Amino acid sequence: MDYYNKLVFLLLILFIRRQKAFKTPPLTIESFIPSGLRISIPADPGFKLFGVHFNINKEIPLLDKGDYHADISLSENGKLIYYNPTLKLKDGDIVYYWAQVQVQNEDVPDGHIKLLLIHDSKIVSPKKPSEESNTVSNIREPSIVNKTSNKDVILDAKFSSNSIDENIWLIEQYYAAEPDYEYVIYKNYPSVLSSQNNLLHIIPQVDENIVTSDVNIDGCTRNTKDECNRVFFNFYQHPIISARLVTKKTFSFGEYQVRAKLPKGDWLFPEIYLEDIDDLSKRMWIAYARGNEELTTDDGKDIGGRVLYGGPVVEPVEPGRSRYLSTYKHIDFIGNEMHTFTLRWTADQINLYMDGNKLGSIGLTILKETGFNTPRKMRLVLGVGAGGPRNFPDHYHPKTYVKLWNSTSNKQVKMFFKQKSQWLPTWKNGELQVEFVKITAL
Repeated sequence: MDYYNKLVFLLLILFIRRQKAFKTPPLTIESFIPSGLRISIPADPGFKLFGVHFNINKEIPLLDKGDYHADISLSENGKLIYYNPTLKLKDGDIVYYWAQVQVQNEDVPDGHIKLLLIHDSKIVSPKKPSEESNTVSNIREPSIVNKTSNKDVILDAKFSSNSIDENIWLIEQYYAAEPDYEYVIYKNYPSVLSSQNNLLHIIPQVDENIVTSDVNIDGCTRNTKDECNRVFFNFYQHPIISARLVTKKTFSFGEYQVRAKLPKGDWLFPEIYLEDIDDLSKRMWIAYARGNEELTTDDGKDIGGRVLYGGPVVEPVEPGRSRYLSTYKHIDFIGNEMHTFTLRWTADQINLYMDGNKLGSIGLTILKETGFNTPRKMRLVLGVGAGGPRNFPDHYHPKTYVKLWNSTSNKQVKMFFKQKSQWLPTWKNGELQVEFVKITAL
């Protein structure tokens, strides 16, 4: 029995045995004009976590992750609230959902958690926020920038000069390997990496000549041979030249703001995260959205560029890779414009924001499971990756063609490269632009 089936079995047993022991809290779903969806339950001192998972106009099986999901552990105005400010619904739309409430078990001395499960659907009828006393605007948190003072700022990095400040940033140069095995060689090339017009620019490029050549990276910033030198022998070399910066200092609990325009193009992805220097597979994503305009399964599930992910990653492969992430589905492609992404990390809570709007929350239970409830030495990463077996699951396909490369094939890089006539034209807006990085101690 795999991990997912074990989890389903355990939760169902808990549901059957424990449902009578607690009164299920009332769950309220409200949609608003012109946009916005709020799902809430009354807060209670015994409630440790409120998790909600839902689809719009599509049934959701119990314990399925769903197109939209979040975990909330901090109350606002006496409620535990999920709020999506950009989701537009119309009269008659159906929200299919399941929710869990983690409840402290007072009957057991060691404080075991019991789960209450709610599985239902609701037909919505959007209304104007003024029709209720507690308006939608009260749910939106103000821009986080205003919550801190200048004396708390420990890094305020801008890109106002024509060169990158190498007192702050290490410009990495290496052949991408574990944990992601993206099809990239990171290089400090002026055509790929630059600081101009008050912005950092990272523009990934294809090197058609390198795929069947030996690779020797002068100034390699990694220690392993495979990350610095590769001899060509039957298998294609990584064909994408990109760039990656990391902070020379390390950080821990704090508020991390990055104002950026994410790359747009098939098989591209932004690298905007905190990285544990003692274990590079352990990360805290600040902003992650795939560059594909659409990336769907045959049944229509989309993980393309409208879906923003953030939160802790402690395993390099699925299902563990995305198990603890918060997910937010935007109305438009996220890389269409510049956004301010914020991750606020304390010992008992992670909150995620875009442009001042709170999009997700991760509670103490998950922080303890992942080890992020204690200080860690983290460096901040800025970069652009492309392809790879772990960022783009099999059985997901872009809008206009079928993905030919398979994550388990030893010819996956070759198959990816051979399909460049289909994905390369989508890279017209494939650059990552970063205006600033600001880190504030908490």
